[in-house]
Amino acid sequence: MFKITASGDLTTVHNFESTDGANEEGPLFEATNGKLYGTTDQGGANGYGSIYDATLAGAVTTLYSFNATGGNYPVAGVTQGTDGSLYGTTTLTSGFSTFGTTFKITTGGAFTTLHTFDNSDGQRTGARHRWELLWGHVRRWEQ
Repeated sequence: MFKITASGDLTTVHNFESTDGANEEGPLFEATNGKLYGTTDQGGANGYGSIYDATLAGAVTTLYSFNATGGNYPVAGVTQGTDGSLYGTTTLTSGFSTFGTTFKITTGGAFTTLHTFDNSDGQRTGARHRWELLWGHVRRWEQ
């Protein structure tokens, strides 16, 4: 993670290691508490990605490490709901033939899988789908 000034000076504020996450692909989201929240699609305690918070000074805390059953490989970041919780999606669940999840996590780290997609309501094709949640809207893009 880095910060850049208006004049173009770049400073690294955090280097992710495998244990706290790797491949931070989704955008950072600034929540109402002033912290930044993001996801990594690999690494974390179980190797399936993580959700983290960060201060503007670069102090990073892992809030949740994904596992094979609660969804894995979150690639689209998180957004904050009107209830103050963060919401996001994963691309897979329990292996490479499943279709992902939507999840909710509090800023304190309490994680809930809200929905697990199956072939009847979501399909993962050859492309790596990313479903970015916008409060009240969903935007899909492919890599």
